[in-house]
Amino acid sequence: MKLKVITRENLEIFKKKLFEEIRKYSPYMRKSAQEPTEWLKSYEGRKLLGISTSTLQNLWLNGALHYQ
Repeated sequence: MKLKVITRENLEIFKKKLFEEIRKYSPYMRKSAQEPTEWLKSYEGRKLLGISTSTLQNLWLNGALHYQ
């Protein structure tokens, strides 16, 4: 069985691609410039990603997602 190692760089690339996809399909667009909103509430992010509260928290704790 071959093991694959996930590096910090792999996670950063994944994070960038994930946010690009979220922005691309986000229903929360500004009317004026049609740009995605800067921040989502946690329940909005969970709904868009189809994940649970604990999964979102694990992404935060592991540094895959940042929050304020």
